[in-house]
Parts: sequence; C-alpha cells; structure tokens
Amino acid sequence: MERVGRTPARKRLTDADGRRDRVGYERGLGLLIRSGLWARLSAPAQAIAAVLLEFGERGGPLEEALRVQMAYRTLARFSGVQSHNAIRKGLVDLAEVGFVVLPTAVPSPCLDRRSATYLVTPNSHELWELAQATARQTQQEIAAEVELRRRQRVERLHSRRRN
Repeated sequence: MERVGRTPARKRLTDADGRRDRVGYERGLGLLIRSGLWARLSAPAQAIAAVLLEFGERGGPLEEALRVQMAYRTLARFSGVQSHNAIRKGLVDLAEVGFVVLPTAVPSPCLDRRSATYLVTPNSHELWELAQATARQTQQEIAAEVELRRRQRVERLHSRRRN
C-alpha cells in the first residue's frame, strides 16, 4: 500500500503542468467547469447541458456546433428535470452563456411540446470570452481571500506577541 505524503501547514500544492489554471484550452463541459461558469448555472441547466452534449451530432467533419433534436419529455427523461418550466429556464440559462442556440420558432402552448432542434455550441467565441472573464474574476476573488487570510494571520500573531 502506497503512503500519501503530508503537506506542511500553509504550503500550497503545486501543479507541474499548470492545468488547474488554464481556462480556454478545454472543450465542452470542461470549459464550463474550469472557468467557474458551471457553479453559476442552475441545476436544471447543468443537467440539460450534459444531455445536450451527449446527444449532439456534428453536421460535418469541420463543423464545431452539434445539432440535437429532442422533445421536452426526452430532455426530462434523460436529465432528471421533470418540470417543463425548469427545462425552459435551464435552456434559457444555457443560451445566455452561449452554450446553446435555441430554436427561433414559437414554442407550442401545450405541455406536450413537439421536438425541437437545438444547436449546441460548446466552443463558441461568446462562451469562451465569458469563461475567460469568469475565470479571471474567480482568480481575483481567490487572491483577495488569500490576502485577507494572510492579514488576519499576521494580526493574530501580533496580538499574541503583545499579550
């Protein structure tokens, strides 16, 4: 049995290949997850994104976008999201970040909606730019938190020395 080494207190782990901070080199869900966008998406949007990406088919060998023809009932079956309103909200959330292009046709007013064709764009320029901005913001928040913790630690040490 191999033993796991211990990391000394206040020492950060180093990642030799730097993959942890490289945002923009991923594809599909990896871009959403590594950028921090995934955590900001609603649970229905997360479930639907995985389903659309799995069922997406390329139109041609050079085409990056994927086409998915699917009804709400099928989305509900495979994503676990049972509410049609939640499915719609998830699809709109994904469209807002540039992960999917919704059909332009007006949806049927009845709950038994026919299948629609969605254009999944997991590598769109809009999504990539938003992922970069979100990743930068997350890195700045982490740096600010690290600095705050450092100041608090220094303050605690100074107050102990005074007493």
